[in-house]
Amino acid sequence: EAVFTPEDKAKFPALNRRVMWCIVAVYCFFATTCWAAFGENLKTAMTASLPPGALATTVQIAYSIAVFFTFPLQIFPALEVTLQIDVKAGTTNHDY
Repeated sequence: EAVFTPEDKAKFPALNRRVMWCIVAVYCFFATTCWAAFGENLKTAMTASLPPGALATTVQIAYSIAVFFTFPLQIFPALEVTLQIDVKAGTTNHDY
């Protein structure tokens, strides 16, 4: 369990709300900065808005590699929840 004490459980909703607002603020700041840098010609995919050339291609390739290698990190929480549900239900027998 991520929250161990009742005091922490009581603080969690307020902390969660603050963190979510910070994330929204960062997204808004990033979007505004990109819009200011590229103007009305901004495309949905940020890498598509880069000027053509070797640098843009390098950034696009690096972004693709980063997405490919971070996918296991993104799927990990869902796998943990699924395994916990399976173990509680007694449908699996894991020896780890």
